[in-house]
Amino acid sequence: MPTAADVSIRRAEPCDIPALVSHHRRMFEEIRAIMNRTVNSDQLAAMDRSYRDKLLEQIPIDQCAAWVAQVRGKTAASGALSVTSQVPIPEDPGHLVGYFHSLYTEKTFRRMGLARIILEAAKAHADLMGIRRVQLGTSDAGRSLYESAGFSPMVEAMRWWRR
Repeated sequence: MPTAADVSIRRAEPCDIPALVSHHRRMFEEIRAIMNRTVNSDQLAAMDRSYRDKLLEQIPIDQCAAWVAQVRGKTAASGALSVTSQVPIPEDPGHLVGYFHSLYTEKTFRRMGLARIILEAAKAHADLMGIRRVQLGTSDAGRSLYESAGFSPMVEAMRWWRR
């Protein structure tokens, strides 16, 4: 078991993008496997390219901030916060909203608190930016983490998919 001295958390840099893309993909692969849903390899490849392009474009301008947790120099976990503009609401007259996404921990490093540290770093970053709302999508595996960090379900949300 690694000690605290073996673990470091830092903001992701462009050189971390391949690891961020890999974690993003593996998150979806694991979620879909639990749901007994196959994932088309062409769709995954397109998602990888699009996510890489998003990070390359948005990390340098702080529209997306990401964090990596390293254990003995190996990237063990990562997660990101994208900043979007949404309609102000009475509870939040601001239009900047955070969207937390792509939180993933390598299987051998789970249950060490890395995901929580990354989530708290993202919340602190949102605070520094004056963002009052942070939203996210979750699987059953992540629900307890997010609830314990103060997130609550959004029953009023819906989405539409162009087919």
